[in-house]
Amino acid sequence: MKNTALTLLKTLFVLLVLSFMIVAGIFLWNLIVKDPVPDDPIINDPTVQQTFEFSVNEFTLFEIEEFGFDFILADVHVKSNKPINVALSHFTTSENIQLNSVDQYLGRIEAAGYTFGDYKLVFSLYSATTEMDGLLFIPIVNTEATSLDVKINLYPSSSLSFDLSNPTKLGMKSDLGISEMGLEPNMAANMTVLNKTTVSPTEFYQLDTNGNRVEASFTSQSQIVAIKIKIENKLSDSFRITKALIKNGGTLYDAVDNSYLIDGATNLSNLYISGTTEGYLFFEALGDVSLSSFTEVQIYLSVSDDKYYSLSLTGN
Repeated sequence: MKNTALTLLKTLFVLLVLSFMIVAGIFLWNLIVKDPVPDDPIINDPTVQQTFEFSVNEFTLFEIEEFGFDFILADVHVKSNKPINVALSHFTTSENIQLNSVDQYLGRIEAAGYTFGDYKLVFSLYSATTEMDGLLFIPIVNTEATSLDVKINLYPSSSLSFDLSNPTKLGMKSDLGISEMGLEPNMAANMTVLNKTTVSPTEFYQLDTNGNRVEASFTSQSQIVAIKIKIENKLSDSFRITKALIKNGGTLYDAVDNSYLIDGATNLSNLYISGTTEGYLFFEALGDVSLSSFTEVQIYLSVSDDKYYSLSLTGN
């Protein structure tokens, strides 16, 4: 009898142990093979259209005459239904400037000897999450403008509007950083506009590889604005005019390079200058030209590869 009871107890004990092991095994199996948390159906579904919402947190307006243009530093908030990866080519101002094509304006600030200091500009909008803030650089060519819009070519299409008469902040030169490359204003040169006139494109020529004259390459719509200037070099080193722009309302025109020649006039572009020199800068404009509308010339001098100077000229 005792043996039978002992055998029964052993059998029950074994069954309990087996039952426990089976239950534990099932529990562990569920932990191992349990389905993962499903991915976000919107973020990972390529058939779901990505949408965007944009708003302006605040913006700082800089109106610094030396640069020849105004600009905004706009703190923009972006919200989407998916992670954000947006090029600034989707952003176009009401002056038809794409925010991915602002190098000439950044270059003018740098040439004047300034940096953006503590400002952290972004040149694309990227975030692994669905919301972010970014600081955008937005140039304004028409310094008399009272408002500016930035159209955003994303879904849904939208725009950012800036009331330039009521910025969040008004930026000053002292808010910018000082570049070690830049020269102090008025230390490099004295410049004066002596005359403005138009010149027929047919009067220009270029030289081929053999030194022979060939007709200069201009479009049929080209008009040439000639600005005669007097430059007094105040430095011990010679310098060159490496870039020049003329402002016509909301449009900037570059000076033609020194391969464009004309009899009886010196093209000052890239010409090394020491002492006092008079000569011309020639600007190619398109369409009809009214000299009175060309109000300002922005000139960049290069003393060496790491020293620059920027000067804004006005005159009759």
